[in-house]
Amino acid sequence: MSEEIKSIGVLGGAFDPPHLGHVSLVLTALASSPYDEIWVMPAGDHPEKQNITPFQQRYEMCLLAFRHLKNVKISDFEQSLEGRTYTYHVVSALMTSFPEAAFTWLTGSDNRDKIKDWYRGEELLELISFDTSYHRGHQYADKGWFIPDISSSQIREDLTKKMPHQKINNIIDEAVFRYIEQYRLYKE
Repeated sequence: MSEEIKSIGVLGGAFDPPHLGHVSLVLTALASSPYDEIWVMPAGDHPEKQNITPFQQRYEMCLLAFRHLKNVKISDFEQSLEGRTYTYHVVSALMTSFPEAAFTWLTGSDNRDKIKDWYRGEELLELISFDTSYHRGHQYADKGWFIPDISSSQIREDLTKKMPHQKINNIIDEAVFRYIEQYRLYKE
C-alpha cells in the first residue's frame, strides 16, 4: 500500500528573533488550511543577511517560540545544506529528500511581491505553491490571512536601545525574551 501524501507548509526565514507575528502566521495556517504539519525552517547561510545571529541560537529560539503548537516541527534542514541557501535550493532539496510530501511555502505579502526578483524566482514560482498572508503596505494576500505587523529587525533595534521589557514582551514569547537576555543577544 502506498503512503499518503503529506501536506506540509514551510515557513522559512531568518527568525532573528522569532516573534508573535511568526507564531500567528503558523496558527492561522494550521487553522484555515489543510496542512498536516507546518515546518518552521530557520535560514542556514542566508544570502541576504549580514551579521545574523548564529544558526543554533535562532533554531533554539524557534523551539521556544513554537513549543506549544501541535503539528509544528522546527527544522534544521536548511542548516544541513552546503553553501549559500537560496529558497530555490532549499525547495529543490526538500522535494528530493521528501518525495512523499506536498510542500507549500508560507510567506507574507511583503516577500511575495519580491519572489520574481529572488534567485531563480520565476522557476521557484513554478516549483512550489505559495500561501501568502497580508502584510501592511502590500496588497497581495491570496489567503486573506491578516498577521500582526511585527518586524524582527525592529525588535533587534529596540533591544539594542534597551526598550522596556513590557514593550518587547508583547511581541515575542517570554521564553524567547529570557533566552535573548541569557545569551545577551542584540546588545550592540
